[in-house]
Amino acid sequence: MFWVWLILALLAIGIVFALIKFLFAIWFVIVPILLVIAGIFITARFNLFTSKSRGKFIALWAIVSAISITLFTFGIYNSSTATTKSKPEQTASSSKIKISEIKSSSISESTEEESASSSGKDESQLKLGMTKEEIVNLLGEPDSKSDFSWSYGGKDIYFNDYEHLSGGNMGNLVDQVLASGRKSRASASNETNTQKAFAQSFGQKAVDRLQKMPTVYKSTQLDATTMEYMWNSEHGIMIRLDTADRMTNVYLYDSNADYGKGRLLYSGRTIFTSPKVYNFYN
Repeated sequence: MFWVWLILALLAIGIVFALIKFLFAIWFVIVPILLVIAGIFITARFNLFTSKSRGKFIALWAIVSAISITLFTFGIYNSSTATTKSKPEQTASSSKIKISEIKSSSISESTEEESASSSGKDESQLKLGMTKEEIVNLLGEPDSKSDFSWSYGGKDIYFNDYEHLSGGNMGNLVDQVLASGRKSRASASNETNTQKAFAQSFGQKAVDRLQKMPTVYKSTQLDATTMEYMWNSEHGIMIRLDTADRMTNVYLYDSNADYGKGRLLYSGRTIFTSPKVYNFYN
């Protein structure tokens, strides 16, 4: 009886493995073959046909063979069917993927073209200092905006506190900003040189001449050693301080500084009297 139970155990194990590997149809072919081989080996090895339970074993072996043949046939059929079905499914799946990729690619390209066309509308005509209304008339409403920046197709423009265009990366705004910076620096340098020239003229004027023109040059005695003269020139208010050591300094007026002394523009010796002018007649 031991060998009968062993065969039954092998049969049960084979059936379990066949069920577990249901999705892999090849096991329906391999397992029955292994069962048949195992049965033949056990029968030949232990000569079971000579035992007393020969009749029961023959019946059991017939059942095992029938189940093995059934599993074998089912495995071959299932394998061929699965293979046949999987091919068109794979083909259809790959076709769907390709169609999806083509559609997404075309949508992406059209979106990029629309963005490029919307961002390229006359953006070369953008000029620093333009108002928001002028920009809307030129480019239309922005894709997104805040108080100090607008966005068109991924490009940005910026505004100053007065809501005028002050920069951005559209058109040639970058070049305009750089050129404006160079111009501002040059203008500031020219303004400084002009202020120094005016300060020198103011500082080299004689004291008696300043005192003769009180409406132009307002004078104030600050203390026992310092006399102040104030002149509202075309390039800013200037303050001249004459000290007891006969030195004259001219400053650009600064309301936040002591005595209004801002940036020093000129320093030199004090001239008290104008040189005399002699007229010669023939």
